[in-house]
Amino acid sequence: MTSIQDFSVTDVLALAHSSKGLEFDAVILPFFSRDRLPDPDSVAAFEEEEATTREGRLVYVAVTRAKTYLVITYTGELTTLLPSNRALYEQLKR
Repeated sequence: MTSIQDFSVTDVLALAHSSKGLEFDAVILPFFSRDRLPDPDSVAAFEEEEATTREGRLVYVAVTRAKTYLVITYTGELTTLLPSNRALYEQLKR
């Protein structure tokens, strides 16, 4: 059985990418800490600006999949890649 510790931020974003066009009542986004997003491996492969742009788009997709509940977990500081448009979060059904 796979546990949550077996997943990385890259896995979560890949799952978000495959959900493009779908919506879910609840979306849980784990590991959204500043030291994990953008992913250090992506930064090494693409340079920070491109990694930030790529992963920022995927974070946007992940956030906009939620219809009712959006749960974001992190330790330390929250990533700066989350969309800053408050309307995205206010649209969640109450």
